[in-house]
Amino acid sequence: MSRGLKSLAIFFAVVVIFSLSHHTLGPIGTTTTTSLPETTTTTYTSTCVPGDLTAVDMGGQGAAGTVYGQIGITKNSGASCVLYGYALVTYQDGYGTVLPIHISHSPVDHLAFFADPSANKLPTMVRMSIGSVAKIDYSYSDVSTSSSGCVTVTQVSLQLRMGATTIPVKLRTTGTFAPCGGKTLISPYF
Repeated sequence: MSRGLKSLAIFFAVVVIFSLSHHTLGPIGTTTTTSLPETTTTTYTSTCVPGDLTAVDMGGQGAAGTVYGQIGITKNSGASCVLYGYALVTYQDGYGTVLPIHISHSPVDHLAFFADPSANKLPTMVRMSIGSVAKIDYSYSDVSTSSSGCVTVTQVSLQLRMGATTIPVKLRTTGTFAPCGGKTLISPYF
């Protein structure tokens, strides 16, 4: 047998073996074809819309003069979307007056040590679909000094980006935020 015929015979044998490996034989005279399940893909191309989200203070704890807490942002309706970067946080008193509290962003402004390790990382894209929860961590001093006092915050709101509609944060109890020294550290969305 010539070399060309041997090569052709091997080629046909491989084709037959390959074809049979993707089919299973059923009762005589029938062939059953199997296929993989379909894969669905969700696309996250748009920025989240404030009206589709709610925010709740999830509480926290204090240690060595610093209060640490977390705000949960839940996706309740609308199309899948993304959050990226930092929320713009606004604190107000009981009269609705915006309080002059400087917001720093962790870890950009300085090293932070939030309890949740994800809060200590650089911003990443957070994909949101109905029922999912993104978080931001916060910390502030609760020790008053002679040069700066503490303010009682009765309302907290978030903006997803500059100029966007605000999302009110449901506080666990009124006045739970009382930052001293006029500063608060906020993590990126995670």
